[in-house]
Amino acid sequence: MLSFKTHPQEVQEMKDIINSGKFHSVTFIKADNSIRFANGKKLVYAGSTSDDQRGRYDRQDANIITIFDNNKPKLGADYKPMVNPETGRPIMGAPISVRLDRLLYFKSGSFVRDFTEENNEAIQNAGITPEQVEQIRKKMKLENIIQEEIENLYN
Repeated sequence: MLSFKTHPQEVQEMKDIINSGKFHSVTFIKADNSIRFANGKKLVYAGSTSDDQRGRYDRQDANIITIFDNNKPKLGADYKPMVNPETGRPIMGAPISVRLDRLLYFKSGSFVRDFTEENNEAIQNAGITPEQVEQIRKKMKLENIIQEEIENLYN
């Protein structure tokens, strides 16, 4: 199971990428056992800040990492989508919380991580078949990248 304690280096690398404002893509299993794809970047950031203690609870204790999704509108204090006054369109790129023990893939440029082995229990509990995992890998265009990483480890 992926967590802050079992994989501190990988989690820190992901947090550094997110906090740097780089574009990132993730795939994870939602609480209702459906697959969720999210991609985006943090628009306003401070490179040295951490989101560990933000909100009502300690994210490390809850095993949660915050990512940004360009397909989700930002919400205002009234929980209604924020609108750009010039265009009248919703402002996209809202933060969402992802449980690390349900994270399948993280990708940002050449940084690619496959957590399907670590989170195999969550995959089985969600009823996801190996064929579906392979389809997810293809949808995220990871099949060649992961194979290249494996080959580079042995060369």
